[in-house]
Amino acid sequence: TRYPLVTGVQTCALPISKFIILFIGSAYFLVDLIINRKVLNQILSKNLRLFMFIFGISMILSGYLTNPKYIAFFGDNFRKNGLLTYACFLIIFLFMILKFNDGQIDSFSTSLFVINIINSGYGLLQIFNLDPINWTKSGGIIGTLGNSNFAGVVYAFTAIYSLGYALAKNKLKIQIFSFLNFFIALACLVKTNARQSII
Repeated sequence: TRYPLVTGVQTCALPISKFIILFIGSAYFLVDLIINRKVLNQILSKNLRLFMFIFGISMILSGYLTNPKYIAFFGDNFRKNGLLTYACFLIIFLFMILKFNDGQIDSFSTSLFVINIINSGYGLLQIFNLDPINWTKSGGIIGTLGNSNFAGVVYAFTAIYSLGYALAKNKLKIQIFSFLNFFIALACLVKTNARQSII
């Protein structure tokens, strides 16, 4: 209470630093996308181009119609749904399309699924009240992430990714493992009670 300005700077420093990292990383990726734009043009399908066009227009309209304009462009305290943040995410998305091959996607998926087995396994312990540590919970299970909202985001991402990966692959073992990851992540997601993640 004696130093409100200092406290405000400290609480805002982490979102600003994350935003700066996102912005610098996206700028670096954008240079690579511009250099390899011909290759990227060959990779992108018409449906994906249409999706990105509609997404981009909707973000621009949303930013234009939102007041104050500063929050519409940068987001609230350099976080949440700012237009610039979504533009950075779109650049990262295009960069991943350009650079990731099937082998890298499979390696990423395996790593994600192993991490999910650990995180969701711990979440299942919390669901069945078998957690050896009595954490202070914020309305729901927290997994290994210390906060039900953070846990909800990770479970939601993993559940969606696992379902998509299962449907994209033809090998039965991979599909079974992916569906297993989907169902345990979904069960934990529901128990986080993190409404925005469930939606």
